[in-house]
Formats: sequence, C-alpha cells, structure tokens
Amino acid sequence: MIDGNRLAITGASRGGELSLLLGSVFSQFKAVVARVPSGLVWGGFGGAPEDGVQPAWLLKGQPVPFMDGAIHPDDYRYTVGYRRRGEGIPSTPGFLAQMNRYPDRVRQATIPVERINGAVLLISGEDDQMWPSTRMADISMARLREHNFAHPYDHLSYPGAGHAFSSAPYSPQTMIEWRHPVDGVLYAFGGNPESNAHATVDSWRRVKHFLREHL
Repeated sequence: MIDGNRLAITGASRGGELSLLLGSVFSQFKAVVARVPSGLVWGGFGGAPEDGVQPAWLLKGQPVPFMDGAIHPDDYRYTVGYRRRGEGIPSTPGFLAQMNRYPDRVRQATIPVERINGAVLLISGEDDQMWPSTRMADISMARLREHNFAHPYDHLSYPGAGHAFSSAPYSPQTMIEWRHPVDGVLYAFGGNPESNAHATVDSWRRVKHFLREHL
C-alpha cells in the first residue's frame, strides 16, 4: 500500500534532472534524490539537426525553459580525434563550454529547486565525463543556499567516480564507456572501477539513511 504522505522521487542522469524538476513542480514529493544530475534543464537529444534544439520537457503543453542556444562548432571540435581513434567521447567539455559561453541561458534554464517541498540529496562523480554532474549539482546547492531553503539538503560528490556508478546499487562498476541507444555514439563515462565501486556502495548506504530520516 502506498502512503501518499511519504512520496519520494529519484533518478539518474537525465532522470536526475527530471527528479529535481518534478520536485520543484509537484509538492506531493517529500524527498528528492538526484543522482549524477543537472541543476539545469537541457534540450532534447537525438533530433534532426535541421530541426534545431527541441525541448526535452513540457509543462501544461509548454516547453520548460532550457538551454536552447545553438551548439557552437568550436565547443565540440575536440571530439574528432576520439571518433577517429574509436574511443569514447567525453562530452563534459562540450557542456562546460556551452555553460561558460551562454551564462544568460544558464540563468533561464536553472531549475527552481527552492520550490521543492522536502529534503534534497544530490549525488555526483567528480570525474563524470558524460556531463559535469558535480558542477551542475553545485548550481542547485547554491540556489538552495541563496533562498534559505527550509528543508535539509546535501551533495555527495565522489572523487574519481564517473557517470555510471549510480546506475544501481552493488552492480558491476567496470563500464567506463557506453554507446548511446539514440545516436549510436560511443561516449566516455569517466571514473575507474575502484572509485566507482566505493561511490556506489557508500552512496546507496547514505540514500537509505536519507530516506528513512526524511520520509
């Protein structure tokens, strides 16, 4: 039986972004756990280039404000060498370049996490090469501090851990590259098996404690 007064939401990667976004919209959630998340809303992924960047999320039929700027070619030229060598592409530098290039768009796309109606736990890998989850989680942390957020909040960032460690508790942590099912590109996840393994075990223990304490 579901207790409607003790609802939490969690997700990883784009799901972590969505968890923060849904928590900021729907007050029913009393706790949010966002793993390797983004504190910004990004556009859709895998659409036709001629269509431009499309929204990933809609609210009441309207696009949620997102990082909708055109991708500057200079931000992704570094990927050519990785493709030529058949190596996983680290996309974190491209995300960082866009964030640095378009600070006004960062402001409009920042998730209003201060509206969340409960405790918030952010989890990131400091060597995340899929996207800069530590920096983007820090954006949410800064916003919570600036708004004197009334509920508990914390950010667990793990040195040496990449993007994949938060996929499932106690799962194998040797995957440091991944072929995306939408665009077929081989991406680098970052991290190393030892650091990823430590992060997944420690974070799962702390997630369970967080949910017991705040639900």
